[in-house]
Amino acid sequence: MLARIFRPAKNAMQSGRAKSRDWVLEFEPASARRPDALMGWTQTDDTNGQIRLSFETKDEAAETVRGALINHMGRVHKMVDDGTQLFFERFRRRTYVTPRSYLGFIELYREVYVKKVEHVQELASSINMGLTKLEQASQDVDLMKIELREKEKTLAVAQAESGKMLQDITASTARAEKKKSEVQSVKDMLATEAE
Repeated sequence: MLARIFRPAKNAMQSGRAKSRDWVLEFEPASARRPDALMGWTQTDDTNGQIRLSFETKDEAAETVRGALINHMGRVHKMVDDGTQLFFERFRRRTYVTPRSYLGFIELYREVYVKKVEHVQELASSINMGLTKLEQASQDVDLMKIELREKEKTLAVAQAESGKMLQDITASTARAEKKKSEVQSVKDMLATEAE
């Protein structure tokens, strides 16, 4: 059963930060949610998802978890000891819980804990790298926006110049057409006179 300690993000739908200052301990879901056949909503058999503890500081949350872990280890040791007593009463054979086997249990827990911490650190590192890349992309987009504004100004000037050139070309074409029609009319008139 995994648990995580985190500070919740600010609600995007509200401007207040009231519930984002405390540290929260939540359990990871032990089983996947599945749709209910009758009503259609999702459900799970995992009741630990309903547990949510709030703490003012991260250290307070870690200390609470550490204390609960110590109590859990003590309960496990006591359960094993009680189990050996029941085994003796039922089968009349003694088994002993030695400190060595209990230390092995603690060592195994420590190994699992270290692996999980390394996994979480890898995830945090990849998330931080992704955030860094997003930040860099945001800065690049800002630079591109500045360049775009400058190029839009240049484009507007070029469009104005091309518009003016187009007007000049249109006017020249109109004058040339007029001159052509005058020359054609003179040519036609000379051709009729020559006949």
